Amino acid sequence: MHDFWDTHSGWFILGMLCFPRLTMLFFTSYGSGFLYWAGWLFVPQLTVAVIAIILYGETNSGVDLLTWIWALICLVSKTGGDHD
Repeated sequence: MHDFWDTHSGWFILGMLCFPRLTMLFFTSYGSGFLYWAGWLFVPQLTVAVIAIILYGETNSGVDLLTWIWALICLVSKTGGDHD
């Protein structure tokens, strides 16, 4: 396993936060297949969180935790809290 901070900069983090689909499309080399593209299309934040666990689960648990918090916040905010 390799360290997240050795291969990515703050600009990558900012890109993932603001434009996850574009960042995954142009600046990552991980992922292919139906599940990756379905995740990229429908829930990019969750896809990023799953990839973070796969690639950096052993070396950067803090990055993984922050990624999952970000993904869950995005998912909850998209569903909304008011269901009238």
